[in-house]
Amino acid sequence: MLVFIKNSLTCVLLSLLSLNPHASAAENADGEAQKPLEAGTAYVYLQGTYPLRSSVPLFNAPMLSRSEGRALLQKTLASNRKHIVIDCTHGAFLSAGCAESFAACIRKYKHEGQTVACIFDSVSDVDLILAAACDEVLTIQAHVHQVDGLALYMDYYADALHKLGIKFNAVTSGPEKTAPEFITQSKPSAAALAEAEKLMNVIDANALNLSKRPGLSIDKIKAAREHAPQTSAQLVASGLVDKEVEMSAWRRSLPRPLKTITNKNEKMPDLSSFTGMMAFWGQLMRGPKDSKAKAFIAVLELEGSIMDGDGDEPGIITALSTVKEIRKLEKDERVKGVLVRINSGGGSASASDRIYHALKSLAKTKPCLALIDDVAASGGYYIACGTPFIMAHQSSITGSIGVFAVMPDLTAMRNKMGINRHILSSSSRATVMDTGAFDEQKRAAISTIIKDVDQRFQGIVAKERKLEAEAVAKLADGKVYLAKEAQDLGLINATGDYAMALVALEKRCGQSGLPVERFPAQKGLAELLGMGMQMWLPASIRHLIQASQSGRLQVFCWRQMPTLR
Repeated sequence: MLVFIKNSLTCVLLSLLSLNPHASAAENADGEAQKPLEAGTAYVYLQGTYPLRSSVPLFNAPMLSRSEGRALLQKTLASNRKHIVIDCTHGAFLSAGCAESFAACIRKYKHEGQTVACIFDSVSDVDLILAAACDEVLTIQAHVHQVDGLALYMDYYADALHKLGIKFNAVTSGPEKTAPEFITQSKPSAAALAEAEKLMNVIDANALNLSKRPGLSIDKIKAAREHAPQTSAQLVASGLVDKEVEMSAWRRSLPRPLKTITNKNEKMPDLSSFTGMMAFWGQLMRGPKDSKAKAFIAVLELEGSIMDGDGDEPGIITALSTVKEIRKLEKDERVKGVLVRINSGGGSASASDRIYHALKSLAKTKPCLALIDDVAASGGYYIACGTPFIMAHQSSITGSIGVFAVMPDLTAMRNKMGINRHILSSSSRATVMDTGAFDEQKRAAISTIIKDVDQRFQGIVAKERKLEAEAVAKLADGKVYLAKEAQDLGLINATGDYAMALVALEKRCGQSGLPVERFPAQKGLAELLGMGMQMWLPASIRHLIQASQSGRLQVFCWRQMPTLR
């Protein structure tokens, strides 16, 4: 156990000190004359899922954020070595949006004359998006691969909950707002099935388009899928990878010198004196100090489910803490512009509205721009509307304009347990939020609220996106859209990656070459260890627990996204 604790503290140390959360963004530092390429190989490992915010699991290595992963790739390409190797054999599980972002980084910062090779253990469809930016694609011998197309998995829990005596009733803003069906029905409705099929086809077509590279056409990828799962030899024969290698022998064959690029900061704390040790411990407990830059671009990273209340936990965007962060950026004179990166399927409508208004206030004083990463649907899109310009990766999903509320019916559960409830009320509406049987009176009362919140959401979209109310009403049926379709419909302004978003923001700031600081700042060890175990619960369950425990009606603008594989 002591070994585990030591390792976990080391992970926290690496996260707080070695990984500078305020990455100095010379994202726009182009234009310098290229130095002659040096002999040898720069080698970098990609590991993990690369969420927007880095995390520090207690018994595992720290997980780099998407910005940190991109900066690591940029650092590798800037090493000026003639040969670059990107190793994805140590557990790299990239989303389509992340793979697209990393591929764009490779294309942007690759030097003329530089060759980039990527090596995989097991290749998936998403890996091909990253591979498309590389000159050589390799895989390890004797591995099994799953280039088999995409599949959407939709789990429905109504029957399982029924066995416990729990039933959920939903009131939605329209028949296409199918988010609550996973707990109210045993199978998808016709509308949900049709939308899921359309979404899968659009996502797949986009992934295929991003995976094309010289010598590998969409038809070749489709043909290879028909033989999934594949061996390494089959993958080579189909043209999806260039060759299979034995890892040790291949590494020995790489041009020397070989330098492994890491995220570690070479400047280590002074532990030779008591004063140095105490200063180091204080920094470890507090987290990184505030930036010293006199002017910078702030990147506000919002990832997870949107919830009311305060607090800062992984995978959660809480209204109060986010609004406080936005207010700080608004008052900080060093902040010349704000890029809001969003990766959220939505959540509480009231929380989304508070964050939207805070961003609106910020945009009145400083240039602001939103960048959608994997998804900004429902409440996530609600937030994005607080900025005057919205960009999205080609793989991004957005839309899902609409709201709903769910009401638990625990009558059957109480009957199973022998609990007899007797209610006295002073008015006919006093029991509307009771967890008893769902009747027409409750539905009518809640429908009024749903209609009001939905009209508010639609009005904000119409106003901020400069669309006619009738056009928004047609879009406000809960459907989601891939970035290109969303742009055609006027829901976003442009498609692009992180670097393109920074360039667009700098133009609005009237300054170039500004450093970039990421917010919220990394927490110190004391706060990291103080996080409650509730953060491990799935976001969807947390939403429902919060709603049922509060005894108050909570309206969600939330999109339950199916699992994509």
